[in-house]
Amino acid sequence: MIWVDSISVGNKRVISGLAMLGLFVMMFGMGQLTFKGLVAQSTSLSDRLVSAEQVSAMERCLIQAGGNIYAYGSSPLDRRATEQRITAYLAEFESRQSEYEAVYLEAEGKTADKDLQKAYLGYKAGLVKLLRQIDKGDLRGALAASANGGALEKAQAAVLEGLGRLQAVNRLAVKSLEDGQRVEYKSAVIMGFGLFLLACALLLAIVSFFSRGMWKVLARSHVRAG
Repeated sequence: MIWVDSISVGNKRVISGLAMLGLFVMMFGMGQLTFKGLVAQSTSLSDRLVSAEQVSAMERCLIQAGGNIYAYGSSPLDRRATEQRITAYLAEFESRQSEYEAVYLEAEGKTADKDLQKAYLGYKAGLVKLLRQIDKGDLRGALAASANGGALEKAQAAVLEGLGRLQAVNRLAVKSLEDGQRVEYKSAVIMGFGLFLLACALLLAIVSFFSRGMWKVLARSHVRAG
């Protein structure tokens, strides 16, 4: 390559420096894109894990509200305080559900959330009705509603089923995000290895670029000295 020999050493240094700089810029850009992708994946995964915890908390509120029914019927003097506890658990359930809908709900969970709302309203109405039955002294009717197979027990089961469907959506989303993270990480490793090989090839090309002219200069010097 005669044109290579005609380039001065100073220009060769400039060309080599620009080539290395270009490679470093490309490596930095690729690294930034990969880093942003991993951060986005981690953020989405974190949100999904939080949403799963929200659903679990809603389930706990539902169970705790139902768990106070016996105390309400067996302790007439404490009924006011017990009903306040039940109301607080239901209010927390509703608050968490509203937050879930506002922050975490996505398209694939809308049907499950709609069914959950319907089931919860039915359960809440049945629970209030049961408490009023107890107030009127209809303990037999209240017991029948809250027993296995009773109206309130069925309503609670429907809410738990709705929560289970939401949690299933979360599990699928978490699995998808985890798979995406693994793919992203694998791509980053392959890309890094490819850039390393490119850097090695460029370094060898630069060495060859410089050494070609140097060997010719040394050869000419040797001939002249001879």
